[in-house]
Amino acid sequence: MRYAVDGFGFWLAVANETSQPVGQAGLLMQDLDGVMQVGLGYLMHRPFWRRGLAYEACTTVLEHAFETRGMRRVVSPIRPENEPSRRLAKRLGMVPGQQTDYAGFQHIIYTRSRQT
Repeated sequence: MRYAVDGFGFWLAVANETSQPVGQAGLLMQDLDGVMQVGLGYLMHRPFWRRGLAYEACTTVLEHAFETRGMRRVVSPIRPENEPSRRLAKRLGMVPGQQTDYAGFQHIIYTRSRQT
């Protein structure tokens, strides 16, 4: 459905060595404080946590967003207590910004703009 409406969505993430599915990563439209924004998201299966796969997948997604799709900005709402995702966002070059209520929980909005 997301591809039909937005033209993008999540991709299946697979391990290079085995082609085994390890999770998903991609872009999705998110309503943050009444403004629709392009969000970066990922879900990795627990057995594959802490192997750098989320970083690899998200790096590919950001490259696609900026280089292929020409997007100027991508956001990622992350709950304050989610330290692993906050560390990943910083490693991806995302910067923490405002806090907002999203899906009933407080989130910090991390952003990354396209390098010109």
